[in-house]
Formats: sequence, structure tokens, C-alpha cells
Amino acid sequence: KSISKGVLIGLFIGFIPMPMQMLAVVAFIPFLKFNVPIAISMVWLSNPITMPFMYYMEYLTGTFFLGMDSLHVELTIEWFKHHLDDIFIPLYVGTAFYSIVGSILSYYAIDWLWIHSVKKEKRHQKKKRGQV
Repeated sequence: KSISKGVLIGLFIGFIPMPMQMLAVVAFIPFLKFNVPIAISMVWLSNPITMPFMYYMEYLTGTFFLGMDSLHVELTIEWFKHHLDDIFIPLYVGTAFYSIVGSILSYYAIDWLWIHSVKKEKRHQKKKRGQV
């Protein structure tokens, strides 16, 4: 459960376009019991290489949910200065979707894989004891 919660928290924060994501994970420590190193490593999935793709995907998803036309995005500081107001709401609508759905699905997937591996190991141990 600790690892599953770490994945949930780390991915939830990792999808959010904000600075200091690792500090946001640390802010959860007094309130929840989870695997902190796992959560911090999940945050690293959004890194300078993956961020543009993740945030663009979130923006497109947000425009889809809001029924808006998407803008042609240019990766220049000038473009972002002029269009920040236009992309902010669709970006965070898409972010909310991926943060919530992605982290919850990952939580249950990790939990299921963990339970499955423990059951498999128990069967293997029973079989091993029966052969000795």
C-alpha cells in the first residue's frame, strides 16, 4: 500500500505544470503514509525532455473537454507571453484529468501487480515445500 500510495501521489503531482514538484510531494508527508522515494521518482517522469509533450497533451485534452479550438503552439518565450491567458484554463483542465485518472489507475495497477506477485510467490513456495 505504501508503494501504491507513493505512485499515486508522485504521478498526481508530476502531471501538474508547476515548479518544485518534489517539495509538493514532501508537503504530503505529515498527512499521509506513503513511500516518499517512490513518489519523488514518479515526479521525475515529468522532466525537461517529457514536459513539452505532457503539457501539450494536457492542453489538447483540455481544449477537447472545453469544446475549444486549439491554438498552433510555438515553443518560444514570446509566444507563451502572448498566449498564456489563452492556454491556462485548457491546460489545467487537461492536467486535472490526467492527474486524477492517471494517478488513480496507476495506484490500482500497482496494487493489483503487488497482490498478484505475492500470491504467485506463495504458490511457488508451497510448490517448493511440497517437492522437498
